[in-house]
Amino acid sequence: MCSAEPNWGRKRFRVFKSFRESGGSAQLAGGFHPITALSRDSYFLSVLTLASRSRVALAGSLLLIGGAWTILSITIAESLTPGYSVSNETISGLGSPIFSGICNAVPSCVTLIQPASAIFVFAKFLNGILWLWSGSILRSATGRRRFVLAISVVGVANILVGASYLPFYLGGTSAMVVVAAGAVHVAGAFTTFVLTPIAAISTYRFTRTPLRYFSLVLGAFVLAANFLFLTGNYFGMGRGGMERMVAYPLYLWGIGFGASITGGPEWDTQVSDATSSS
Repeated sequence: MCSAEPNWGRKRFRVFKSFRESGGSAQLAGGFHPITALSRDSYFLSVLTLASRSRVALAGSLLLIGGAWTILSITIAESLTPGYSVSNETISGLGSPIFSGICNAVPSCVTLIQPASAIFVFAKFLNGILWLWSGSILRSATGRRRFVLAISVVGVANILVGASYLPFYLGGTSAMVVVAAGAVHVAGAFTTFVLTPIAAISTYRFTRTPLRYFSLVLGAFVLAANFLFLTGNYFGMGRGGMERMVAYPLYLWGIGFGASITGGPEWDTQVSDATSSS
């Protein structure tokens, strides 16, 4: 059994070499497609390296930038919003007090506090676009279609959250406008808070240690925090505090996973082994 491993490594490298020399567009004999086939029994990152290093590095950078920029934007917006309570108000309240969870009067609570609102809303749009772009890149570079679809859907969900504030920027302050915007906002936020941790947990199957455990723990933590948030169990942290136990780990996972697929020793280990054994 042990002697067969080097032969498989050499065979795998030769298959990829032939595939790359052909331009990567055609299947090999018998309908065999090396990227799809090897992604089933090889590490996600190693397969991506052989397929298209630069494009996947870009995809990882987009996730990293999106997460980092969102965290910074939330912090800046909190600092620029007079009287804002991290414990009692939701993150969405930075875009408009009507979504803060403590202000429900229409139209007074629809008032936008600038520049905090613009900073936050821009961050939601930017993060959504970057995740959607990253998902599009990864879709063409790996066979992990369900995972990549989740990344893209989360991107769309973030864009929906940002779009839910646009009626207020256009002057809409009626109860009907608030209800419609709220429905879009809840749909986007709920999708993000549920689908992202599931996507993070799913990476346990095809990422390396310690990232696989990092993803598993953060994903499980977010799902648990989500349950507590939705059931009103805040453990003294308030609604805003518990919501941050959901949101911040998701941004951290996006940063960590994005950084891990931009390159580095873990990325190249299996490729180097296959090359040296040939």
